Amino acid sequence: MDFAKKRTSSDRHLIAEQPGLFILSLGVALAFFIGYTTKTWFSPSRVSARLEKAASHIHKDVKVRFSGAHLSLSDGIFPRFAVVVSHVVLESSQACWAAPVLEVDELQLPISLLNLVRGQGPVRDIQAQSVRLILREDFKNCSAEEIQTGQDKEAQVATTPSPRIRLSPSEEAHRYRNDVRSIAIQNFQILSERNPLYSAELFNFMVRVKSFDPRIIEMTAKTHLLRDQQVGDYLSHANLFFQYKEFPAPSLQAHIFGNWREGHYSLIAGYDLMEGDLSIESDLKHIPLSQILAILQKYDLASKELNGRQVWVSAKGRMRTTFEKLRTSPFELRDMQLEGDLGDLKVERIQVLSVEPLKYSPIFIDIQNLDVAKLLVLLNRPKSTSVVGDLGRFTGRAEVISDQNIRLRGEHTGLEFVFSNKGQREMQVIDTMVGDIALEKDHWNFRVHRVVPRGGSFIGDIKLKADRDFRDVE
Repeated sequence: MDFAKKRTSSDRHLIAEQPGLFILSLGVALAFFIGYTTKTWFSPSRVSARLEKAASHIHKDVKVRFSGAHLSLSDGIFPRFAVVVSHVVLESSQACWAAPVLEVDELQLPISLLNLVRGQGPVRDIQAQSVRLILREDFKNCSAEEIQTGQDKEAQVATTPSPRIRLSPSEEAHRYRNDVRSIAIQNFQILSERNPLYSAELFNFMVRVKSFDPRIIEMTAKTHLLRDQQVGDYLSHANLFFQYKEFPAPSLQAHIFGNWREGHYSLIAGYDLMEGDLSIESDLKHIPLSQILAILQKYDLASKELNGRQVWVSAKGRMRTTFEKLRTSPFELRDMQLEGDLGDLKVERIQVLSVEPLKYSPIFIDIQNLDVAKLLVLLNRPKSTSVVGDLGRFTGRAEVISDQNIRLRGEHTGLEFVFSNKGQREMQVIDTMVGDIALEKDHWNFRVHRVVPRGGSFIGDIKLKADRDFRDVE
């Protein structure tokens, strides 16, 4: 009897004696209960309803709509717990914001289960593949009082105000607060229907909140600038970096740098939101002058007659002003250099007094081996006279007072004069010529002190006068 009890007690630890059917049934029932409950709780209709409720509290002047939302548990082969919202549209008729429409193909909201358990905001990151921002109106400079007045007028129109209207925006925002730390967009297009200059296309757009108190927000992106209309290629690849800081004073810092054709550029700007002060520093290295002139001519900041082909420019710039005085404030250019087929021109300092109207202090230029014919091409006034052959090259120093008042002093080599008489044509080359050259309004005046003609000699002075295009030479 004791042996039978001992055997029964030991057999209950054997695998064959385990209640497998009961455990299996309990596991299936528990899995069914958890799966069904999770599916019901996170069903697309329930997720969409909760998102609609949250979206209604974004802003009073913003309307939000989307086609659907669902819970995603994976991103390809990688696990992921996120809410995916399809075809999101945010729209506002607020003129102060240029009446924007934001279109998102697919919005991904990764959910942090740890923050959800802690009672914190479950969504810390927002991700999207393609986003379009359409500005239907021009930006209107509205003060906070004007915006609030417009909202009060809309509230007065309503016949039966609801309790939600009487809630202040801060109370409503605090109830649905969610500390989003980053926004990532693969392709971000900004389109302006009224002003195409505001249009842009950004890649790898990222906004990060580095700190909430004090608030520090950084934005990075890449973009293309200055599309070539003939070949359709982009001439510039730019990297953008913006930083907003609340301490020690609200300020915005910007750094834009990248390649421009075969050259490189860097632009650093700082803006004080309290004082309104703007500081800008730029650095250009081997940038095509034709591209710079195209931008300046587009804004009527340079003469349409200038032609900067086969000329490259390097320079450093500095400016301190306000947005209101941006076009009338002075700025400084340093270490400016023009090089190419034209020759080599160096300017130590250029002081521009105002851009509109264009005013500047006298500019002193050191010139090495300047091709005069190429200079006339730059001014879009190519030589068209038969009296002079090759215009030669000039080395010396120039003083530019205005575009109609230029003075040069130095040595000129390789100038060719053409003499014709009774069907005979002879060429006289001037090996060296030292003197002064002055452009006064529409006339060139040459005063030569020393001349070394090829194959001969010359004693005395020469005075030569020509129109601006060298069509009439005396």
